[in-house]
Amino acid sequence: MQFTTTQKFMYVKALPGGNSAYNRDILEKINLFNPLLRYCEDADLGNRITSSGYKLLYDPKLKVEHYWKGWKSLSSLAKTMFKYGHGRAIAITINPKLFSPIRFSPLFLIILLLLIRLLINLRLMILVLTIITLLYLSVSTIISILIMLRLNLFDMRGVLVLPLIHFPYSVGLVMGIISALFHVIRQKLSLQAETS
Repeated sequence: MQFTTTQKFMYVKALPGGNSAYNRDILEKINLFNPLLRYCEDADLGNRITSSGYKLLYDPKLKVEHYWKGWKSLSSLAKTMFKYGHGRAIAITINPKLFSPIRFSPLFLIILLLLIRLLINLRLMILVLTIITLLYLSVSTIISILIMLRLNLFDMRGVLVLPLIHFPYSVGLVMGIISALFHVIRQKLSLQAETS
């Protein structure tokens, strides 16, 4: 989350759905939560609120104990991250303002790796893939460690879980994009069939 490392009141783009309160009149003006979104509905809501000229205030003193079943096991964490990636892709097709390059960095890495595979021979490809993957994991790990240290939550398991968060999220994102494209194609074919 963009503001978890601060203990200051601040205006933000979105609030987590599990720990937020909104003015009912504002929610009704912007048509409430989007029922088509199973994931990223809070980001969509926040975007629509702020795009309508209202502000969202983050208050670090407000806390909630939230049981998150995604952490029961590594397998369930991977499944949850896949669903988040897939949900982000679907949400972006509904509200393009939710696109964020940082959210797509794992996807860009996968595309880069595939392009490298197409452009160079196998031995050189293995070397380049190894270097890029190590660089990506190093930067991600350093960022994760810094965030955990700032929050006084350092735990080596958090560092080890990082690949389990990024890879399924990326795969979910790719699958969500493919699903959205197929949905658009089916709609266009259906419209063509109706007009013929």
